[in-house]
Amino acid sequence: MSGTLSILQQHSKAQIKSEFGLNMEKSIISLAFDHPELFLTAGKHFSPTLFEDPNAAFIIAYLLNNISKHDIVPTRGIVRDFVLKHFNIDDNYQGILDLIDRKSDPRETPIVKEQLIQWLKKKSYGLIYSQRAVDAYDAGDFDQLEKIFEEARKITDFQNAGIWLLDSYEVLFNEQIDEHRTTGFPRLDAYINNGGPSPGEVFCWLAATNTGKSILLCNNAITSWMGHGSGGRIGQDVLLVTFELDWLKTARRCLGALMKDIPLNTLIDRKNDVLHHIEGAKRNYDGRIYIAELPPETCSTNDIDALMDNLKKREGWKPDVLIVDYLDLMLSRNKSYNDDNYERQRSVASELRALAKKEDKMLVFTATQTNRSPKDVADGATVDMNRAADSYAKQFSMDYIIGVTQSLAERAMTPAQLRFNIAKNRNGPRNEVITCEINYDTMYARELNT
Repeated sequence: MSGTLSILQQHSKAQIKSEFGLNMEKSIISLAFDHPELFLTAGKHFSPTLFEDPNAAFIIAYLLNNISKHDIVPTRGIVRDFVLKHFNIDDNYQGILDLIDRKSDPRETPIVKEQLIQWLKKKSYGLIYSQRAVDAYDAGDFDQLEKIFEEARKITDFQNAGIWLLDSYEVLFNEQIDEHRTTGFPRLDAYINNGGPSPGEVFCWLAATNTGKSILLCNNAITSWMGHGSGGRIGQDVLLVTFELDWLKTARRCLGALMKDIPLNTLIDRKNDVLHHIEGAKRNYDGRIYIAELPPETCSTNDIDALMDNLKKREGWKPDVLIVDYLDLMLSRNKSYNDDNYERQRSVASELRALAKKEDKMLVFTATQTNRSPKDVADGATVDMNRAADSYAKQFSMDYIIGVTQSLAERAMTPAQLRFNIAKNRNGPRNEVITCEINYDTMYARELNT
């Protein structure tokens, strides 16, 4: 009998206490087959002796043996064939087959992954205190210590987002696979990504001071909240992080964008009208909007990530859309970049994109500043990527950049007008111009039929 088969005999004689719990053992086996990328990282820390269930211990032993020989996790079919070939009819192997065929439950997978990753990190970082590490430290073998740290850093939940092109090409012709969100401006949506930006992307307004960047972002918050969310529901969850204005002013601007025609300075006087409108809107849309004020030039995406983690644990809530007002007021997670504006803003833009693609993808709206001369302001010169202030490189990580243009004459109109110039579009035309109006009293912006 092979070493793998002897696992069953060993368990029949040994008193083994589960490291994880019997239900968790079953979930780990299912996870190994359904998410082999995580198990490949975890394998070196596993041993059949950690598993109380002899059926689970047998499967673990077989998987580890194949990882050692071939550096792959075999499929359910291969393990099942091995069992049917090497066990006799009297061996009572049905429990092994049932465990092999057990699929991961979507409700248990994220919990099992999180617990497993924490267990693995504890094991890996625990090696720092092992005799091997102590001996390496005493001997000045810092390469060995670095290997321990590197192995620990490799423990993560790989999110496979890819396709075997020539095997699964049919999916490319499924129109439903493209998930679109809205900017709140229908013509702009038609140009952007053939229907609006998608989760996992970064959309940026590029505008001069006092043009209306924050107002546009508040409009993004309201129209995103009113848009179609995940799972076919009406309404999305929106997190608006403001570094520029306090939460109260930002919240009132969002209410103005929702009401459309009530000036901000009359919101309190018209409280009953506003409350009636809010309650009606809440009945129609499922999402929620959370507005967070963070101190400017002291926070990074780490702080936003921590905020989202807190909201998830405290409220069971996570956003579909993240709005950051605005990029230029943030620091990089990498402190070495923060002494230079060019590198800082480039790094922040990259970190926002990474945040957009993390786990359940979010659409990120933000804004950034332009450099403009007095003549540009008077003439309403087109804002393109060359006019980005401080750091041209911050635009590399963004999917869509919309230059916002306004001349002095357009500013003097009632309501004022803006022009959107599509400066960068990863999927669609560039340099299209859309005329809008923006009411600085009500905080509402909309396209004009031109």
